[in-house]
Amino acid sequence: MWKVLIADDEKKVGLLIKKLIDWDNLNLELLDIVQDGKNALEVILKKKPDIVITDIRMPVISGLDLIKQVISLNLQVRFIVISGYRYFEYAQAALKYGVENYLLKPVDEVELNQQLGKICMELQELQQETVKIEALENRYNNSKHILHRELLNDFIENKENRLISDVNKEYGVRLGRGYFRAFCLKADRNLKIEKSEQQEKVLMQRLTKKIDRGFENIAIDIVISVQNDMRILVLLNYKEELRSTVNEKINEVFLQCKEYMEEFENYEVTVGVSKDTLDFSKINIILEMAKEAINCRIFDGTGIRIENYSENKNRAFKGTDVLEIYKEDIMKAFQILDCDYAGNIIFNCFKLAEEKNIMACEYLQLSKGIILLYQNEIKELLQEDIGEFPLKLLEKENNCKTVDMLKNCMIREIKDNMITLIRKREERERKPVLEIIEYMKENYSQKVSLEQVAEKSGFNPNYFSEIFKKETGKNFSVYLQEIRMEAAKQMLRDGKDTVYDIANKVGYKDPKYFSQQFTKIVGTKPNEYRKLYA
Repeated sequence: MWKVLIADDEKKVGLLIKKLIDWDNLNLELLDIVQDGKNALEVILKKKPDIVITDIRMPVISGLDLIKQVISLNLQVRFIVISGYRYFEYAQAALKYGVENYLLKPVDEVELNQQLGKICMELQELQQETVKIEALENRYNNSKHILHRELLNDFIENKENRLISDVNKEYGVRLGRGYFRAFCLKADRNLKIEKSEQQEKVLMQRLTKKIDRGFENIAIDIVISVQNDMRILVLLNYKEELRSTVNEKINEVFLQCKEYMEEFENYEVTVGVSKDTLDFSKINIILEMAKEAINCRIFDGTGIRIENYSENKNRAFKGTDVLEIYKEDIMKAFQILDCDYAGNIIFNCFKLAEEKNIMACEYLQLSKGIILLYQNEIKELLQEDIGEFPLKLLEKENNCKTVDMLKNCMIREIKDNMITLIRKREERERKPVLEIIEYMKENYSQKVSLEQVAEKSGFNPNYFSEIFKKETGKNFSVYLQEIRMEAAKQMLRDGKDTVYDIANKVGYKDPKYFSQQFTKIVGTKPNEYRKLYA
């Protein structure tokens, strides 16, 4: 709905105008009725009406001065000017400010609604045009950012030298002779807060715009790629005389992004910056520098600019080396679903990584390796996928701000997931055991073997025997025998069948063996048991 403000120093005139307007058909909404230009300006600034119907002469600030101030502030407001006949020249003066609609008092209802209808149509057309333009801009920006992402990936993955002209032609950029520098902006989310895909997408769009606008007048070209995990990788190309300016601008843009993100309590921004180079063939190196610098926030802290490329770190020892040392122990812990054992092994992995002083990126590789092992072993053990857990854990890992946070997150999340899987497995195993117990109670007179019921449940006999005992506390054969003896006791108490017949009915072909087992379990012979209840 289009919002309307009415301003007239005569209250009854304002109320009359309100009564004359066809609000519903024109899709209009009344914001307020005020009696002077000062109050009208305050409402305009605060509530931003689409249409203002104003008297030309009002106390404090006149209608004409009100229009002047609103136009000077570049506010998108449409005016309808109302005046008495003797002040008509004032209404005409408003024309030079772009006001095309005016009415003479007394206000005519038809004319008022005609002018409002015309303005509403113009506003609707403008809105539709704005939507079209925004859609085109979004399509262009999306296409540009896809090309930029592909270009930066190409720089990182392809080590061979390429000509600037070829790159420009292929990816639609305008890189030229000069310096190149990379930086990576990373927003970390509070791990206690659930991820919102929509919110994070909007945040990345806003940060990208701030970066783009920040360097538009000083860079030969800028390549921006929104990466996964709320990272923005940027390649700057600039002239030699602007080296110091660009360096200061990186700080300035970073502070702007940081101030913007401070409006959202659960996010913090860090920037990792590379060295600069004149050598076009070394762009892959400076991009890797920026990426490793942002990874180094787990050493240096978040919310700052980092230019530590881990020169003092051990480049020879990798996260995969740590994983190889503890691989068998990790797999064993996962295979037997031992939460504490798994937690201790992961702790030892990180302890060794710290002792070996590995690079920041190698901690992330170590985490990914552990998660992959967990995924594979659990799938093999339970014969089912563990869903989105690996992806969600990786996403959490990428929001960890310190090595300790990374380690603790890994241990906590995997142990919690293991506990969940253990419970699920117990529930899944318990169901077939309960079903087989019911089957045994209904079919105890028949031949019932462990192999038979295991096949019926879809397990191998040894495994079924194990879960059966775990659930009931008894071996399968003992449990079946107890069912049969309970049935025999009831028949002896309540019926007149012979021991021979009862033995046959409860699944024993040999009456003598039945009597022996009954005596052993119950403590008395079948006939003596019957006499107790005669």
